[in-house]
Amino acid sequence: MPIKRSVFAMDLSSSNRSLCRDCLSARFDTASRPLLAKQLSIALNDRVEIESVRQLGPLALVELNHPMRANNNKHWVVLNGMPPLVDAETEVGKTKADWNEDYIAIHRSHPKASIFPTVLFLRTDKMSDQQTRLVFIAPIVDGCHACDIVGVAYYALDFDRSGKFLATRIVKIAPGNEQLWFREVHGSR
Repeated sequence: MPIKRSVFAMDLSSSNRSLCRDCLSARFDTASRPLLAKQLSIALNDRVEIESVRQLGPLALVELNHPMRANNNKHWVVLNGMPPLVDAETEVGKTKADWNEDYIAIHRSHPKASIFPTVLFLRTDKMSDQQTRLVFIAPIVDGCHACDIVGVAYYALDFDRSGKFLATRIVKIAPGNEQLWFREVHGSR
């Protein structure tokens, strides 16, 4: 699938790492996947493989696979905006839910509950002001990654129409269990 602008232009020269910008300047196709995966592996400091790329106006939503991860292999990044790389997992991890009434209610009945930083892409929303909202979900677990799921957190990464990253927002916190998570992940709503 062609990508309209340079896909990735992050400067890692300060850490003595360089990126090959030429391979990503005009098109994204099957032949360029290994090179993009190599560059993203350097930027994320972990080996990744490209699963898919979705063109969303000026943005490219890239689904990655981490073959060496133990708990979750999926990872999502947004390229082509400002900044050139937005890591959904990192952004969700920075956003606090402590103020959310539904999260507080879940936490009352499950004091060890926390949002596990596994994010999965759910959908794209076009906002009335021509912003693009990318909605992700993350499980709320009762103490550890292998513990019971007690809810789902819905997050949004908001971008303006030019691709500038605006903010990460909590869209909704929903109490629930593994069935809610499974329904959302597998689309059987």
